[in-house]
Amino acid sequence: MSLTALVPSYKEICEVYETSRSRLKEQGFTRVGIGSFREVYVRDKKIVIKIPTCVDGVIDNRMEHIIWHRYRSNPTERGIFVAPCRLMSHDLLMMVFVDDYYCPNEAYTWRWYDTCQAGLYKGGAVAFDYALECYERLEYEKSLNLSETFFQQSWLYKFSKR
Repeated sequence: MSLTALVPSYKEICEVYETSRSRLKEQGFTRVGIGSFREVYVRDKKIVIKIPTCVDGVIDNRMEHIIWHRYRSNPTERGIFVAPCRLMSHDLLMMVFVDDYYCPNEAYTWRWYDTCQAGLYKGGAVAFDYALECYERLEYEKSLNLSETFFQQSWLYKFSKR
């Protein structure tokens, strides 16, 4: 699947969501949380699967895939290391399990990283929810003709106007 493919309809997202939830539970995954746009499952504290629950969740999963493949073991432009991940079929995202929440005090930029959704992976601090925090997001949304759709409706956009 191309990352610039059209975003699926809400109906398609709902169908994938229901099917994926059932399959993951059958395969021994446990739901560990739900955010604004995605539901998160984990198995054996090794594998995390993020299921989109809406269009923004699809974009978030695609963004995290893009960011990981762009930076890999290097920090982003904001100095943040990101957890490894891979985009699966139907826009599900598989990510490594990150141990414990961890927010390094010495790195000021980490405090602004989506309420410090970071943890330790192989002894280093990595962000595990970074779709909204990278400059590439606006560029990606423009490629889908969704430019500024998310940002105009989000709390990030409202706070940036102050």
